[in-house]
Amino acid sequence: MQTINFWQLVSFGEHGWGAMLLSGMAVTIALSLCGFVLSAVIGALVAWAKIAGNAPLRIAGDIYTTVLRGIPDLLVIYLFYFGGSSLLSALGGLFHADGFIAFPGFLAGMLAVGITAGAQQTE
Repeated sequence: MQTINFWQLVSFGEHGWGAMLLSGMAVTIALSLCGFVLSAVIGALVAWAKIAGNAPLRIAGDIYTTVLRGIPDLLVIYLFYFGGSSLLSALGGLFHADGFIAFPGFLAGMLAVGITAGAQQTE
């Protein structure tokens, strides 16, 4: 059995994973950019709600930032992906769909990054 060194492993050759790594990098950059845009919109709207002077909006903004800044980001990602999948499966059951309906992973990641970063940007 031939041993493969690090540079052969990350190359674009026969045994290399270069194409997969490049594809993963592209998805990560796309998810980060989409999450950033969403977080900028959420952060601006909630910051406006907190300084607008309307008591219910200010309280809702305080609750949003306090809760989401206190929950680990990975937990939020899990909640969106698995909770979204559970919700979609339950809704599919109402329409007589059998089995598991998966929530799109990219969408779950984008929403989780956007909502948690939006809480940080609000402050």
